[in-house]
Amino acid sequence: MERHWREWNPLLVPFFVRFSRLESEGVLNPKTPPDLFCLQTIFLPAIQKILDRHYSSLRMQKKCKSTKNPSYPTGIHRRDHIYAMAPSRSRRITATQAVELRAIGVNHWVQNKPSSLTPRPWEIDPVQTQEGREKRARFMSRHASSTLEDEYRLFRWCTLHLSSRGR
Repeated sequence: MERHWREWNPLLVPFFVRFSRLESEGVLNPKTPPDLFCLQTIFLPAIQKILDRHYSSLRMQKKCKSTKNPSYPTGIHRRDHIYAMAPSRSRRITATQAVELRAIGVNHWVQNKPSSLTPRPWEIDPVQTQEGREKRARFMSRHASSTLEDEYRLFRWCTLHLSSRGR
């Protein structure tokens, strides 16, 4: 886990700098849900794209198949080791059993759904109507932005404008 944070920090610090700059300019107020909604709508796809590219580059690296652990000279956490240690885990299940297991999991989830999954205020679109959302989408498609900050400003302005008019 620490390795991931060590690799993510250089990728994500530029976004922190961008957010701090928007906040210092007075464009972003992290205490208001509409600003946070606009921020995540614009920036999360860009962050996800960077992390996806990072992980795709990691997949292209050569895997190390040996360790210094004398118990596992060919590497650890490989499927054949797991099967050798616990043969009962290597049994296959039928499609019918898989469907039954899934139904059990879904029923449990429905009955014990955590309250933390209810939408938080910044996850709710301030523009209430589908007409308003379509109008915002048309506005955003007509106004091409050169940077994510500019796109955030436009999206925020349009969202606040449409939500204050109740559309």
